[in-house]
Parts: sequence; C-alpha cells; structure tokens
Amino acid sequence: MQLAGDRKYYGPTLLLVLAICLMDLSLSLYVTTVQPGNAGGSIERIGIGIAVLFGIWVQSTLARYIGGVWFLALGAALGWPVLINFGKGSLLGTGFVILACLLCLTCSWILLLSKGFAKEFGYLRGMQPAYKKILRQLATAGLTIAAAIGVAVDIYHLCLLPR
Repeated sequence: MQLAGDRKYYGPTLLLVLAICLMDLSLSLYVTTVQPGNAGGSIERIGIGIAVLFGIWVQSTLARYIGGVWFLALGAALGWPVLINFGKGSLLGTGFVILACLLCLTCSWILLLSKGFAKEFGYLRGMQPAYKKILRQLATAGLTIAAAIGVAVDIYHLCLLPR
C-alpha cells in the first residue's frame, strides 16, 4: 500500500491543531488582560490542545479520537456564546472567536470522520520509527499515572470533608 501521492492530510492537520493551540493561547491572553478574573480553565485548555498535538504527532489513535471530541466540544463552547450575544461585542473579537470555532469544528471533522486522514494516519502509524512508538508508550504511561494521582488526590480531599 503506497501513499506517495495521497499524503495530504496528516501535515495540514498537525498545522491546524497547532493553529488552534496558538489561537487558544492568544484568546486566553486577551481575556486575561481584559478581564483578569475571567480566564478560568485557560491552562487546562491549552495543555489539552498541546497533548492532542503531541498525540497526533506520535500517531496515537486514542489522542486522535479524544482530540476530535475535544475540538468538537471546544468549538461548541466557543461558538455558543457568540451565537447568543451576536452583535454585542467588538467585530474583531467576534470574528476571531468565530474563526477559532470554525477551525475547531474543521479539525474535529478531520480527526473523527475523514476517511483520507484515517487511511494516511494508519499508514504512517505502521511505518513510524521506533522512537515514536516509545514516546507514545511513555506518554500513555505518564497520563495513566497522572490520572491515578489525580483520583487519589480527589479521594483524599473527599475524605477530609466534614460529615
């Protein structure tokens, strides 16, 4: 199975995810400067975007599907307030958020539904160098350990609550 002429999805998708991460970063910086107390969750959103970017780079199927669902939710979360309050904010800010929303929804469609991307992703995953496999396994182990620590901390804090 040779995909020499069909390699047209993977690279642009990586750039699209990078663009979304940079737009989220700039949007978070803008919100932080305009309304300092209203930037909750910025670090988490940017971190998840970077984790999805890394996961797609190492051809992780789990990161592909989680990233697709994440960008779908992020696109909806960005688009809904703009739809509700359309015409009440600045034109530049509204246009920026609409562009970010469209990029998120496009990326979600590519990651979840594009057959061309799925075919190329599978091909590249089968042909990937050994270091990417090791990085993928280390990232999966790290995320599993981080999730276990997070659950343990939550359980500890729940046990400290007064009854």
